[in-house]
Amino acid sequence: NIFAAKENFEYVQLTNNFKVKNTQDIKNVYYTVFNSGMTTFTFYCASGYDNCIDDVNYISNNQKLLSHINNFVPVFNSFKNVETKFDNLGKVTINTVLTYNDEDLEGAVVVASGARKFKNKTSNH
Repeated sequence: NIFAAKENFEYVQLTNNFKVKNTQDIKNVYYTVFNSGMTTFTFYCASGYDNCIDDVNYISNNQKLLSHINNFVPVFNSFKNVETKFDNLGKVTINTVLTYNDEDLEGAVVVASGARKFKNKTSNH
């Protein structure tokens, strides 16, 4: 979406690898999903990654870690709730409830510099 950042950090990076092979890949998928503002996304464990579901379970239940990843995300794409579902075959689905919904963002204006501001809906400007 228009608020997504194109930034990578030492801690997490944007990814297009959705067959995860390690815990860093899992964190990168979460960051990519949060950063993009998606509310539902499915990814898969790579074959041979035997601890994948255990690692997904650990990360998905670690609120401190998820909040830390969320801190790297532009504010308009941040989540207020995240739920992860997975099966024993390596299919993982992330569902998020975003902090801001479309109605909240209706007044947001993207300025050419990349900064964001809100129009006053009651103003005649």
